Amino acid sequence: MEGSIKKVNGHYQIALPWRDDNLNLPQNRLMAEKRLHGVQRKLLTDSDLCEKYCGKIGEYIASGFASPVPQNALVTPGKTFCVPHFSTPVLTNFRMVFGCSAKFDGVSLNDKLLHCPDLVTDLLGVLMRFRQETIAVVADINACFHQVFVEEEDRGAFRFLWFDKNDPRQPPVDYRMNVHIFGAAHHRRLSLHSHCAELLLTTTLTQVPRLCRRCSRIYTWVTCACPVLVCQGP
Repeated sequence: MEGSIKKVNGHYQIALPWRDDNLNLPQNRLMAEKRLHGVQRKLLTDSDLCEKYCGKIGEYIASGFASPVPQNALVTPGKTFCVPHFSTPVLTNFRMVFGCSAKFDGVSLNDKLLHCPDLVTDLLGVLMRFRQETIAVVADINACFHQVFVEEEDRGAFRFLWFDKNDPRQPPVDYRMNVHIFGAAHHRRLSLHSHCAELLLTTTLTQVPRLCRRCSRIYTWVTCACPVLVCQGP
């Protein structure tokens, strides 16, 4: 995985950390279609949800985080997977989640990805380390997990179905995520991320010399979404 890190059009791009080089993902498009029909029923009866859901997909497409599958992109047996998606009720911002743990024929996408180590920093430790140096800066990276793109040959595993012209009344067409995604991995440490996303972001942070040059340490508050940089000062 580390050998695949490169910068493309201002974004870092990293391959997916597969468990096995001989990948054999099942053809699950039918399952994804059934899940999408369930989402469609909700959208057609809830105008507020429909506006938020379509707005989020439109935002992904406009940002280049998602795109229609090119016509010349063939279905590669064993390396193509259709990830179902859904929304979760939250108190503030609308959140769309990709079901990386959804199984088809007993196999999910997360089953094929390496699990990262526990990268969630203990809160007490962060608070204590705040006192070690002169300056502490807390920052937030906008859409942080979506700033890391997926290697082109792995994007077939991040396909998903959505409606033509971003209209739930239209038939579904194939899209794909070009970035590392949020997923419903039911793991106590990675409840909203695909198993590899946090590891990938941490790896990317270490590749940014301007960010790390004057920082003696990089800690995380809860996840890598909010890095805490502990600096030695000027």
